[in-house]
Amino acid sequence: MSIAEMSSDDNSDKECPLCMEAFDLDDFNFFPCNCQYQICRFCWHRIRTNENGLCPACRQSYPEDPVNFQPLSSAEVHKIKTEKKQKVLQQKNKIIEDRKHLSEYRVLQKNLVYAVGISQRMANPELLKKPEFFGKFGKILKVAVGTAQAINNSTPPTHTAYVTFARCEDALRAIQAV
Repeated sequence: MSIAEMSSDDNSDKECPLCMEAFDLDDFNFFPCNCQYQICRFCWHRIRTNENGLCPACRQSYPEDPVNFQPLSSAEVHKIKTEKKQKVLQQKNKIIEDRKHLSEYRVLQKNLVYAVGISQRMANPELLKKPEFFGKFGKILKVAVGTAQAINNSTPPTHTAYVTFARCEDALRAIQAV
């Protein structure tokens, strides 16, 4: 069976039984022994040069040239790479699709304080970190400032702030004080 006839799913899971590394494209059609035991070319070279030169499966001596080695044509390599890219793209799309529903949920963080009704003058992350404001309650990791929806167009817009503290106790003290 040629590599073009095999699906990319069969190839992507194949690995060398000796080094446990995934087969390279050139290794898919590499069978160095008559018993058709498949190993990667790196392990084959290592066995022949540094070790006893015997096949790990049948213990026969490896011939000088591999018994069955047909390099992939450029068309086969292109097809495999295209299939692999498509598979990766499908996996990414599946992950994105699986996570779409998460945008509807709020995550409860005990170290996060949400402040509403902050004036435009005070809506500065660096200002809110100062000890005169939220900084007096504990170490602040992050401050995110946003604009709240105005109820009607006649009132000036108010701002909101998400203040993330290093400890939950600091956030609780800030909530109790405000």
